[in-house]
Amino acid sequence: MESVLNMAEEQFQIPIHYRVEIGEEFPEQRENPNTPRWEALVEIPDEVQRTVKAKNLSLQWHAMELARTAIGKLTLINDPQFTPHARLAEKVHFDAVHRTYSAVDFTFPDFITEDNCRIWFLRKPHSEMY
Repeated sequence: MESVLNMAEEQFQIPIHYRVEIGEEFPEQRENPNTPRWEALVEIPDEVQRTVKAKNLSLQWHAMELARTAIGKLTLINDPQFTPHARLAEKVHFDAVHRTYSAVDFTFPDFITEDNCRIWFLRKPHSEMY
């Protein structure tokens, strides 16, 4: 029994990352690759993973909600016509995202939540940021 608890503890040792896409169309239905959308990298630290799992919630859904909140704080300023309703989140390795989005400065996140989840914007609507 104790080894099972230790194994469960070990799986939350490091932060996990989700690349979240929020747009006006679902990715699989997008006909135009330039359709306005946000892409964000969400880092969920160990303590938050524990809290989310204890509430029987999905880490993927939590990442989407965190990104939506961060984006919501900027959309009124940057693009008031942007109406997001489609979301996608995939678990990723930080190093792979860092290589793919080499123009993004990962030194400081664009947004930090109250529980220390960090969010970097990888792409904003009407931008060429990669």
